[in-house]
Amino acid sequence: MNFPTLKNRYKNEIDLVDKILRVYSISQEKPLRNFERLILIYYIRNGYSKETKEYIKEDTGKKDGDIRVADVHLREKGYLLTSDKNMRMSKLSADMNSIRESFIVNKKELYVLIFKKQG
Repeated sequence: MNFPTLKNRYKNEIDLVDKILRVYSISQEKPLRNFERLILIYYIRNGYSKETKEYIKEDTGKKDGDIRVADVHLREKGYLLTSDKNMRMSKLSADMNSIRESFIVNKKELYVLIFKKQG
């Protein structure tokens, strides 16, 4: 069986995750603002942690409050979940963790998108 295949080049890991998030956000109809996508790239590459938030602040010049607001939006959209152990902390959703495991940890380069008719 022959499947239609779209091939896409990427410059580096950041570019790869950015492209995956763009496809994901469109396919799930959960649009991301630029800063939300940027910090989600950090979380996918480095995990959700205080250290990652420090990297974001250093690299972007944004303040804690800006990051917290973006985190709230990411939780509302389902990209982040509230941690089981600490209600003030978050963790990657199952889909975002799957992207992290596949593309960052295991260095895979294949993303499958299945179309289903509604109704």
